[in-house]
Amino acid sequence: MPVGRVVSFDSVHGYGFVSRPSGEDAFMHANDILCDRHLITPGVPVQFEETESERGLRAVNVRPVAQVPAAEADGRHPAAAGTAAASATRRVTSAELLQEFTDVIISCAPSVTAAQISRLRERLLGVARGHGWVLD
Repeated sequence: MPVGRVVSFDSVHGYGFVSRPSGEDAFMHANDILCDRHLITPGVPVQFEETESERGLRAVNVRPVAQVPAAEADGRHPAAAGTAAASATRRVTSAELLQEFTDVIISCAPSVTAAQISRLRERLLGVARGHGWVLD
């Protein structure tokens, strides 16, 4: 499955574009996103399947990738993606972030157990703290 980065996503109109490893951007529609659409923001690494439509390349079954090794990143927009992601980052409290993590985990994987949610929340909070995304 290709890995790229979200170039843009207009949540009001429900579409955007994903950069592809080959360099060409693919159209992405909100109906083809397999997670909470709020996670799809410029610069976010995503996995997707490609399909050809009457209007060109289309990314389907789009979902964020927790971490993408640098060798797998598309490399087309690294500076812009980093800048966009940094400028879009709002620092929140640990409690706010944990609640948001829980909502996303349950919406994307409703069969996950409470123990799995707890472990995921702990690890994700550690990552967020490491990046300075939380206030406390």
